[in-house]
Amino acid sequence: MGHRSLAWVNTPVLLQALERYEQGCLPRSMQLWIQQLLELHVELLHRLDLLDAGRERAVRLLEHARQSEPRDE
Repeated sequence: MGHRSLAWVNTPVLLQALERYEQGCLPRSMQLWIQQLLELHVELLHRLDLLDAGRERAVRLLEHARQSEPRDE
């Protein structure tokens, strides 16, 4: 059987799986699935942090450029 990818998981199923994971009551394949989901979540959060940091830097550069513009007086 080929490798299947996750397309959709509803919240009650995910919450039940997380609860059983914490209790140590999941088969190995489900444990690996939960671990993969959690790693994807951490990776996504890290990428969002990087995007926020990049956005903040871009705003600072833009503000600096505006302050450096010659003024017509």
